[in-house]
Amino acid sequence: MSLDHGRDALDDLLDASAPAVAPVSARLRDELATMVQEARHDARPSAVVRRLPRAVAVTGAVALLAGGAGAAAATSDLWSPWARTPAATYTYTLPSGAVCEERIGNFVAQDAAATRAAQEWLASVDVLAVADVEGVYARMKADLDVVALDAQGREVPGHYGTPHWNADRHYSMAVHRAVGEAIDAELVRQGFDLEQVQMERSGQISCPGAQW
Repeated sequence: MSLDHGRDALDDLLDASAPAVAPVSARLRDELATMVQEARHDARPSAVVRRLPRAVAVTGAVALLAGGAGAAAATSDLWSPWARTPAATYTYTLPSGAVCEERIGNFVAQDAAATRAAQEWLASVDVLAVADVEGVYARMKADLDVVALDAQGREVPGHYGTPHWNADRHYSMAVHRAVGEAIDAELVRQGFDLEQVQMERSGQISCPGAQW
């Protein structure tokens, strides 16, 4: 198999092994439109790549280095270049007991002052002490409109309390979303217009032993 060296070799190998996904209904398509931003999940043995939701005009992308069979992926040489000097690093514990290290940074915005403000604020606070992680997670658990695909590609309920709810994945999503909301709130407090700022930020996570 030839590899395109313009891409990551792991991407080519994993794309080749990814299973086909059955066509989805309009309802599931709407759900996936959100999930593509919240938790885009490639069929990868050692990595999950996901895009977190826009909060007003702010986007975020997270690359997740998973544990389990792919625990070797969670090594320092797989951190993205920007993640080696992140704007912030924090750790948290998933419902399964696995501990995650998340790094965020790579800020890009129409207004350079907003980028500096976000980076300086993150350097000055314990962001998890400010972010309402439990509040965001509670809202996610209360959402009964979540749908998922089963092993046969059929649409099934995916909300909290169903077999298709993944506590580790959703809690990790809640952490990243809550941190994003905290950053947005601080920028607004400082007088920035999020619609005009159009800030993008990235995140990368190492979670050895997580039950994705």
